[in-house]
Amino acid sequence: MKENPLEGVKAPSSRSNKSDNVYSVEEVKTLTELLKDELLHWRCFVYLAVYGGLRKGECLGMTVDAIDFENGMVQIYKTVVKGRGGKRHVKDPKTKRGERTLTLPSIVISKLELLVKEIRIMKFKRGSAYNQKENWLFCNESGEVFYPNTPQRWWKRFCTKTNMRYISLHDLRHTHVSILLFSGVDPNTTSKRIGHASSTFTLDTYGHQIFEADKMTATKLDDVFSPKIHRI
Repeated sequence: MKENPLEGVKAPSSRSNKSDNVYSVEEVKTLTELLKDELLHWRCFVYLAVYGGLRKGECLGMTVDAIDFENGMVQIYKTVVKGRGGKRHVKDPKTKRGERTLTLPSIVISKLELLVKEIRIMKFKRGSAYNQKENWLFCNESGEVFYPNTPQRWWKRFCTKTNMRYISLHDLRHTHVSILLFSGVDPNTTSKRIGHASSTFTLDTYGHQIFEADKMTATKLDDVFSPKIHRI
């Protein structure tokens, strides 16, 4: 199995504005390697953000039933956010187009399969003490979905421990978008994949990356169509 689907992909240097606070492709490769020493559920959580572009709440809202292993797809139809008094609140996705189906790289699907096996073992061991109703993917030993601030606390500790350059968990989603755009994926397709309300919003938010990607495309076209000078 190809361990990293980013081979040969170029990404922005990621230093100019808010939407550019992202990891480069090389940093994503480093992150993927560092995650090998972490608990499986955290590996899967980060993979969904980086390789799928999911928001934190969308990751938390994932259930085992939402995964189609045969076709390598996941359904996003709920999100978990912080409610009153810090309690977990389950709600619909942020936008109408937020309810969507995504195809994921094999590296993500294979890890999700392992995580589901772990969950089934935990269910069996815990019996009636385990929440059998919701079937959450990211949950504690009692089957209850993690609190919304739990992933962020883990992420900060992970970056400190591994000396990984810190960006927010939400910026992993920005990283996903940047990689898509610099790989030549059009803004409309990108917008649908990440659940933006419209492609206009994507253009407004990631205009700088789109401009840079377009310049790269023009350079490639120059290489293809410009007459080559043969020196004797």
